[in-house]
Amino acid sequence: MGEEDLTVRERVLIHLRALPNEVEVHCSDPRHTQAGIAVGVDISRKHVPRVLRGLLDDSLITESMGRVEGGRQRQRLYALTANGRMEADSLVESTGVDELVPRERVEDERITRAKAAEVLRMMLRRAWSDGRITIDEQSLINDVAIAYRIDPSTVMEITNEERDSALSGTGRDGGQIYRELIRLGISEELLQPDGDHPMLKGLRKVFAIPEDDHQTILAREAMVLGPVSDGRLITFLSALEAAWSDGEVSDDEEAILANLRSCLNITSNEERALMQEVRERLT
Repeated sequence: MGEEDLTVRERVLIHLRALPNEVEVHCSDPRHTQAGIAVGVDISRKHVPRVLRGLLDDSLITESMGRVEGGRQRQRLYALTANGRMEADSLVESTGVDELVPRERVEDERITRAKAAEVLRMMLRRAWSDGRITIDEQSLINDVAIAYRIDPSTVMEITNEERDSALSGTGRDGGQIYRELIRLGISEELLQPDGDHPMLKGLRKVFAIPEDDHQTILAREAMVLGPVSDGRLITFLSALEAAWSDGEVSDDEEAILANLRSCLNITSNEERALMQEVRERLT
């Protein structure tokens, strides 16, 4: 049995087996984090929480909060329990695999760059719609190309194509481009669902996107694409969908939603994003 035959769960156990059972609160190895596990196990980070939840439920790993070497923010850290180490040792003995060699995800990178190139094309189409590209627009185009490692020759090719076929009004609106870029950024983990990025700030300036709209888009895309480790948004979404299933919300249902909103600390932007999702599901 080779490494390629291991399940993701088994790969996580072997990955953590190489690390101490006890994590340091102030200076832990980055491999204890979700990001470190994703790299070591060679899977997308968005799939890691689901695997970890299963291992936590089976009492094979522990979860704690701490800082990694060189980091300021506290993160969730994972390590094997005594039972987890026994299972990992047994797994190594039965498979002969005691070290993981991350595989290159060439196809995944190709797909990501293709998606990024399409977003870049939208941006260029809009930029050329008035016959010229401003300094701010060019700066943002460069930022996207660098962030997603789009080859300069590809950027030039798309630029020339969109310049030659530029027709006023044929491009997508700024809000749609902004949503596409956030969706791609979150799914590929270049953007944090609860954070911001200088590139996004520049886009908001160019496309005149209000801060409230930015927060709403972030909340919705994080809910749709990103794993919600505490389940807040998914829980409130389910409650909203149930309440609105008959087209109206009773006083009792509103009271329940208000209580749930308070308990889950749902922000107004998050609620607005969830309501948009509910409307689309029920129409």
